[in-house]
Amino acid sequence: LKASSFLNIVDTSLKLKSSRVDKARAPATVPGQKPGIDWGALVRYVSATSVQFGLLASFLYGLDYVVAYYQADISTRFVALLFGFLSLRSRMFSIMDNSRPKPNKHDPVFQRKKPWWTPPPLTFPIVWSGVAVLRALSTTIAYVASGEKFFSVPLLAMVAHLSIGDTWNTINNVEKRMGTALLGVLAVLGSAAAVAYTYYLTHPLAGALLSPTVGWIAIATLLIGEIYRLNNKDGSISLLPRKGEATAKWRVPFTSFTK
Repeated sequence: LKASSFLNIVDTSLKLKSSRVDKARAPATVPGQKPGIDWGALVRYVSATSVQFGLLASFLYGLDYVVAYYQADISTRFVALLFGFLSLRSRMFSIMDNSRPKPNKHDPVFQRKKPWWTPPPLTFPIVWSGVAVLRALSTTIAYVASGEKFFSVPLLAMVAHLSIGDTWNTINNVEKRMGTALLGVLAVLGSAAAVAYTYYLTHPLAGALLSPTVGWIAIATLLIGEIYRLNNKDGSISLLPRKGEATAKWRVPFTSFTK
């Protein structure tokens, strides 16, 4: 063989081996196959909720410590204002972006297919403001009935519920995962019912004041379920988070008060 022919044979052989190695390294793909489950997203949701609850619980514990140290007399008005504020801005304790959607028809969340009975966009901030008032009043009653302790089972149940709700807002409004939002809203509803039951055991009136909140979240759960059904007739929307979908950014707590 000539030297040039021998070199051509060697070069061809090396290219074939290289091609086989590349194919072996390449992940097997199937046309139309859905992306894998984003287990990292599930870990983020649990972690963010746990951290937020820990910060809120520490805040309540710190309030009790300050009150005991200075032997301060806390008015029920302060408790009502505090939990009214937390009902609207508990997300400032979160380590994830869970800003609410804008109440207008141009927001992507409001562009989804919805059932005919969906309330107008402006209904939601009005109703949630009423929910905040009921939370403030019921929590004040639970606070007094718990021996005027912030770090108590009823109030801890409330901040756990708020933390779960904030994480759900990340899933639904920031990451816009319709399927995972359906699973998440069930957790929100369950935690709301647990708070109402805990409040009722503490003081029946406190539980009764929270019952409209549970009812509203139950309606919201039905709405989220219908939205998922109407937008998932082809079965393409997964209940579990999938890789490649939008992911909310981490953020430092107490850096956002308005979103």
